Amino acid sequence: MSVVLVIKWMMITTSALAQLSAAHTYVTPSWQIGRDTRTVNSVAEALALPSGYKAIVADVERWKFTPRDEQANPALAIMQICAIAHARNERCIAAPGLDLFRGPSGYLASGVTQAAWSADGWEVQAQTLELHPAKYRAFVLAVKAQVHRVQPHVKIIAGLTTSDRIGHVTGLKLWHAYASVRYHVAGFWGNVPKHGPKCPTCGAVNPGPLVYVLRRAYPNQTGPSAP
Repeated sequence: MSVVLVIKWMMITTSALAQLSAAHTYVTPSWQIGRDTRTVNSVAEALALPSGYKAIVADVERWKFTPRDEQANPALAIMQICAIAHARNERCIAAPGLDLFRGPSGYLASGVTQAAWSADGWEVQAQTLELHPAKYRAFVLAVKAQVHRVQPHVKIIAGLTTSDRIGHVTGLKLWHAYASVRYHVAGFWGNVPKHGPKCPTCGAVNPGPLVYVLRRAYPNQTGPSAP
């Protein structure tokens, strides 16, 4: 493989990056969704995708964009998506939605992490737990342990969001979630969502909490370079 998986920050939208820059937060993510990396929600979407990305994110979730049979067997869907990515010399990041399993315990009991043998990275979608740092940390570390029992080389990425759909997200609250696992994961998916077909209940883009985290995590950052 010619592409090395190194992620410190992966951002979800170009508009979010623009707002981070406008707030004078000059932390360029290692990877940017849309330019470097493409999120796909099904095997068919992966097959239809042109090649040339650093990585494909297998974002299989309980929604209309993932077929019912793939929702019922997310491990198989992830393995098939990863096989497509690897055939094009791209990396594959598994990102099964927590909503597929009706909670952390269901996720951990499902066997979905068996798909780690075909993945290069594993994004733990723990965002709904981030306002409870102890629960967030426990879940991220439990998923990490399961993934690494299957494939020790897989990089673990933890999800963070600024969305008020999970509650009142502030910079300090997001920091506590970030700090609880920062030395245990390879990077973070900084999700600054906006209203759209995949998030019809999202409000305005709110970069503020993530700006707080990035400034606190990298206080000496003075220019537009990756942390």
